[in-house]
Amino acid sequence: MAAHPLLSAVAKPEDRPKASALVCFFQIWSATVSVSASEAIYANFFKNGVSKIAGVNAAEIVESGVSEFRNVVEAEYLPAVM
Repeated sequence: MAAHPLLSAVAKPEDRPKASALVCFFQIWSATVSVSASEAIYANFFKNGVSKIAGVNAAEIVESGVSEFRNVVEAEYLPAVM
């Protein structure tokens, strides 16, 4: 079964395995790049927003990650950060 239905119509029979592999590769690659770019954009917007809160270190929060940021941010600043 081809990775894309048009492969059987466009590619020569001997090229279909390579074409199918290329389609799969670029589908996975584009998804990976999209997730990475989205994460970078979100982290930058988050860092810019949190840096406006006095008494909070935005870089430390981003580096700590989602599961540990509550240990980095003092309790009085948690509502503003979240």
